[in-house]
Amino acid sequence: MEEEEEDDDDDDDDEFSQNTDVGWEETDKWRDILQNALEEEESMARQSLYAMELAARREDCEWEWCVQSHLKGCAYTDSDSHLHQQQNEQQKQQQQQPEPLLLSMKEQRCRDAMLREIERLTRLKAAVRHEMHEMRLQGITRENALRQQLEALRIESVRLEEQRQTYTTLDECGETALEKEKVVWWRTFQLLEACLRVDA
Repeated sequence: MEEEEEDDDDDDDDEFSQNTDVGWEETDKWRDILQNALEEEESMARQSLYAMELAARREDCEWEWCVQSHLKGCAYTDSDSHLHQQQNEQQKQQQQQPEPLLLSMKEQRCRDAMLREIERLTRLKAAVRHEMHEMRLQGITRENALRQQLEALRIESVRLEEQRQTYTTLDECGETALEKEKVVWWRTFQLLEACLRVDA
């Protein structure tokens, strides 16, 4: 009888150990499930927080727009309850359905547009600089051409002045020669008259 009881105890121990192993496996499985659930909950909480921040920003912007419109005398005032109710419903829908991806796409489009505008302005600035450089080069070329023309005119003026002086010198020499020739002819005429008087 004692041997049978001992055998039963051994069987119970083996069964308990097997059940314990199964229990630990179940514990690990549930621990993994809980860990995944906690991670998902944390991710959802972060998304909710992000959505709440976006909604708060939208609300601030819309409230600022409401105040500005009210100050400008627009119809968007406290008396327009239907419009406020519609705006509140839109805010709730935005809070329930956050669209961070869509916002990032909008931000990306704005960024791309700004980059395109900066690139266009850069090209325009480069074109203006190139045009100014070309105009400066053309101005320098034109200035050099004018200087060359002035130098040519100066040289021509000097040449004409030298030619005039040469002609003046020749004229003076010609007048001197004529005067000398006149003197010779006058003296010859006087000698001829003297000879005629002697013959007479």
